[in-house]
Amino acid sequence: MFNDKLVIKSVILAFLAYLLVATIASAVAIQVWLPEGVDIAQAQSLASQDMSLTVLILAIGASACILTGMLVTYMTKSQGLRNALALAMLITLYGLLSVFTHLEQPLMVHFAKLALPTLAVITGAYWVIHSTQAKLAG
Repeated sequence: MFNDKLVIKSVILAFLAYLLVATIASAVAIQVWLPEGVDIAQAQSLASQDMSLTVLILAIGASACILTGMLVTYMTKSQGLRNALALAMLITLYGLLSVFTHLEQPLMVHFAKLALPTLAVITGAYWVIHSTQAKLAG
């Protein structure tokens, strides 16, 4: 399961893809959610209190983790999880940074930012590994 070669270049490219996808999708979600006529300070206060927006942003992050887990596994053509776990570690460190910059969010959101990336990246990687093995078998 962990006998594949670690390809740092692919892991970094997948992490950059995660940042790009999550940032663009989150910006679009916030623009759709943002009430008209609200200044920046009010918008930040409203966003920190709106749990539906928080759940949407977490879902976007989880989806981006699944996609980039699939991407790193596909790019490296690996049949193991070493590259996916390296990517998950980078995304979790990024989530840790987000926890410290958004201390006003509930504890459950902080926990999700730290636990969700590993589960989501491994899920995406497993899907690619499983589909590759199914193609080879049949």
